Amino acid sequence: MTSFGDAPSARLSMRLALVLSMSCVCTGVAAVLTWLSGRHIAEAVLAGLVVFASAFRFFDSLIAHPHQGRTPPEGHKPE
Repeated sequence: MTSFGDAPSARLSMRLALVLSMSCVCTGVAAVLTWLSGRHIAEAVLAGLVVFASAFRFFDSLIAHPHQGRTPPEGHKPE
């Protein structure tokens, strides 16, 4: 429990928010382009869902995790 002076903890990390927002943008672009090409709206939604899954995996692997690649300081004991 936090007191009124403490800042509330974030529900999503900045990294996850960035990955989700970039994936949603790619989803929208793919769905709109598919629909504008003359395909049915259901096909555009399906294409958007496929692109969301692919974009999420791509951006998740592209953006490094906060502690990836760092060496712990001297005397640091792992949790």
